[in-house]
Amino acid sequence: MTQLDHYFLQKRNEFPMLNQEIRNQQLVYFDSAATSQKPQCVIDSLVEYYTKTNSNVHRGDHYLSQKSTDYYEEARVRTAKLLGTTSEHIIFNGGATMGMNQVAYGLKHIFEEGDEIIITEMEHHSNMLVWLELAKELNLIVKVIPITEEFELDYKKAEELITNKTKLIAYSHMSNVLGTINDVKHISKLAKSVNALTLVDGCQGIVHTKVDVHELDCDFYVFSAHKLYGPTGVGVLYAKNTEILKPMFYGGGQIQAVSLDDDSQENSNISYLNGPARLESGTPNIADIIGFSAALKYLEEIDQKKIEQYDHELGRYFLEKVKELGDDFKLYGKSTMENRGNVFSFRYLDKHPSDIATFLDQFGIATRGGFHCAEPLHNKLGINGSIRASLCFYNTKEEINYFIESLKKIKEMF
Repeated sequence: MTQLDHYFLQKRNEFPMLNQEIRNQQLVYFDSAATSQKPQCVIDSLVEYYTKTNSNVHRGDHYLSQKSTDYYEEARVRTAKLLGTTSEHIIFNGGATMGMNQVAYGLKHIFEEGDEIIITEMEHHSNMLVWLELAKELNLIVKVIPITEEFELDYKKAEELITNKTKLIAYSHMSNVLGTINDVKHISKLAKSVNALTLVDGCQGIVHTKVDVHELDCDFYVFSAHKLYGPTGVGVLYAKNTEILKPMFYGGGQIQAVSLDDDSQENSNISYLNGPARLESGTPNIADIIGFSAALKYLEEIDQKKIEQYDHELGRYFLEKVKELGDDFKLYGKSTMENRGNVFSFRYLDKHPSDIATFLDQFGIATRGGFHCAEPLHNKLGINGSIRASLCFYNTKEEINYFIESLKKIKEMF
C-alpha cells in the first residue's frame, strides 16, 4: 500500500455510511456519480444547525437569524472559491436540474423564432429535455453535436453547427456515462465567435476536475451539492451575469421595494434586489446549504492535488484490472485516463445491465444499471443500457480487486 493509498484509506473512515455490511458483505460503493456519501462533519453540521441555530436568514434582527445568515453566506463564499469566482455570481437552488430550468426560463426573453440551441449526444436528460421543451414553446431549432468513435465530442462538427443564429450552447463538463471530460474552453471560444451563451452541466466535472469558471469562460455553470459530498436538495448556479436572468419564482427576499397604487395591479411598482437575492425568492434550504459548506470546508482541508493524483491512480488501476475479464467486458468510454474521469460504463456477458447490477448487489457492490438519464446516448451506442461503476477518493484498489473477482464469479453462475 502506497502512502497515498494509506492517506485516503484514513479519509474513508470519515464516511460512516461506508462502514457497514450489505447482504452480509462489506459495502463497496461504486455509485458516487448518482450521489456521493457524506463525511461525518457534514452530518454533524445538520444536527448542529437544527439544535443550536435554526432560524430564517436575511430577514431577522435577532441573534439566531444573524448567525444563520452568516453561515448561509459563508457557504456562498466557499462555493465561489471552489469555482474561482466571487460570491455575487453564486445562486443557490434545489439542484442542478432546477438550475438548468432557471436558466432556460430566465433566458426566454433573448430568443426569437428560428434561433438555435446546441446540445450534445452525451447530455444527461436534465440538460436536454429543458432545451427541447423550450424549443417547442418558442419555435427554436435544436442542433446536436455528435460523439466520435473515440467517445469524445466531434469538435469539427461543432464548428459546422454553430451559426449566427446560435444563441446558446449547453453541454456537460464530463459525461455521466462515458467519463469523457470535454474541452470547455474550446467550446466557449466557439460560442463567443457568434456571441452565443454557454451553459455547462458540471455535476460530474466538479467532482473530478479543478474548475475555474473565469478560465473556462462559460456563462453558466451548474452542479448539485449531493454529488460533491454535501446534502441532497442543494444546487449551485454560477452566472457570469445574474442580471440577464429573469426570476423563475417570485416571493419574499428578492424585493427592494413594492407598492400598489389605488389597489391596482396595473399600477404596481416593483424593484428587485441585485445579484443572487433576486433569483433566490422564499426561504432557502438553509440547513443543507450550511451542510454543503461543511463539505466544502472538508475538501479544502484535503490537498486538491492529492485528490486528483489518487483519482487518476484509481482510474488507471480500474482500467488495467478490467482487462482480466477479456471480451466478456465491453467498456463504453476511453480506455486511458486522458481527458476522462472515474465513471466507467460497461456491458458484461451480453446480459441485461440491471441483471448484472442485481448480481453485484448480492456481493455488496453498489453500481447502477440502466440508461443513467442518457437514453439518446445509449441509442447512439446501440445498447439498451449499461452498468456504471463510479469511483471517488473514498474507494480503494482492494475494492476494485473484489469487484473484478465478483464479476468472475457471476460468469460462473451462467
